[in-house]
Amino acid sequence: MSLALPDDASQSEAAAIAAAISAHVTDRQRAAAAANQRETVEYVDQWKMTSRLASVGKRRCPTNVERGEEWKAAARARY
Repeated sequence: MSLALPDDASQSEAAAIAAAISAHVTDRQRAAAAANQRETVEYVDQWKMTSRLASVGKRRCPTNVERGEEWKAAARARY
Protein backbone atom coordinates (compact mmCIF):
# COMPACT_ATOMS: atom_id res chain seq x y z
CA MET A 1 0.00 0.00 0.00
CA SER A 2 1.28 3.43 -0.81
CA LEU A 3 0.12 6.70 0.64
CA ALA A 4 0.30 10.02 -1.17
CA LEU A 5 -0.13 13.09 0.99
CA PRO A 6 -0.90 16.56 -0.34
CA ASP A 7 2.18 18.73 -0.84
CA ASP A 8 0.76 21.54 1.28
CA ALA A 9 -0.11 19.30 4.28
CA SER A 10 1.55 20.26 7.54
CA GLN A 11 3.34 17.68 9.65
CA SER A 12 0.40 17.35 12.03
CA GLU A 13 -2.08 17.00 9.14
CA ALA A 14 0.07 14.29 7.57
CA ALA A 15 0.24 12.46 10.89
CA ALA A 16 -3.55 12.68 11.29
CA ILE A 17 -4.13 11.33 7.78
CA ALA A 18 -1.69 8.47 8.35
CA ALA A 19 -3.29 7.64 11.73
CA ALA A 20 -6.80 7.60 10.21
CA ILE A 21 -5.73 5.31 7.38
CA SER A 22 -3.85 3.04 9.80
CA ALA A 23 -6.92 2.78 12.04
CA HIS A 24 -9.10 1.96 9.03
CA VAL A 25 -6.75 -0.77 7.80
CA THR A 26 -6.46 -2.23 11.31
CA ASP A 27 -10.25 -2.33 11.67
CA ARG A 28 -10.60 -4.14 8.34
CA GLN A 29 -7.95 -6.67 9.33
CA ARG A 30 -9.70 -7.34 12.64
CA ALA A 31 -13.06 -7.71 10.89
CA ALA A 32 -11.55 -10.18 8.43
CA ALA A 33 -9.97 -12.18 11.26
CA ALA A 34 -13.28 -12.27 13.14
CA ALA A 35 -15.11 -13.41 10.02
CA ASN A 36 -12.62 -16.24 9.56
CA GLN A 37 -13.03 -17.36 13.16
CA ARG A 38 -16.80 -17.56 12.97
CA GLU A 39 -17.83 -21.14 12.51
CA THR A 40 -20.28 -21.55 9.71
CA VAL A 41 -22.68 -24.44 9.94
CA GLU A 42 -23.67 -26.07 6.69
CA TYR A 43 -26.99 -27.86 6.76
CA VAL A 44 -28.13 -30.74 4.61
CA ASP A 45 -30.84 -29.93 2.10
CA GLN A 46 -34.09 -30.79 3.90
CA TRP A 47 -35.80 -32.11 0.77
CA LYS A 48 -32.96 -34.46 -0.11
CA MET A 49 -32.82 -35.78 3.43
CA THR A 50 -36.58 -36.34 3.54
CA SER A 51 -36.64 -38.14 0.19
CA ARG A 52 -33.73 -40.38 1.16
CA LEU A 53 -35.38 -41.35 4.44
CA ALA A 54 -38.71 -41.89 2.67
CA SER A 55 -37.01 -44.33 0.33
CA VAL A 56 -36.25 -46.57 3.31
CA GLY A 57 -39.70 -46.19 4.85
CA LYS A 58 -39.23 -43.31 7.29
CA ARG A 59 -41.73 -40.49 7.10
CA ARG A 60 -40.66 -37.97 9.74
CA CYS A 61 -37.31 -36.37 9.12
CA PRO A 62 -35.35 -34.40 11.74
CA THR A 63 -34.83 -30.72 10.91
CA ASN A 64 -31.60 -28.71 10.75
CA VAL A 65 -29.31 -31.63 10.07
CA GLU A 66 -25.68 -30.51 9.88
CA ARG A 67 -23.52 -31.79 7.03
CA GLY A 68 -21.70 -34.93 8.18
CA GLU A 69 -24.40 -35.83 10.72
CA GLU A 70 -26.78 -37.54 8.29
CA TRP A 71 -26.41 -41.02 9.79
CA LYS A 72 -27.14 -39.77 13.31
CA ALA A 73 -30.18 -37.92 11.98
CA ALA A 74 -31.37 -41.03 10.17
CA ALA A 75 -31.20 -42.96 13.43
CA ARG A 76 -33.31 -40.25 15.12
CA ALA A 77 -35.90 -40.24 12.32
CA ARG A 78 -39.27 -41.71 13.19
CA TYR A 79 -41.05 -44.32 11.19
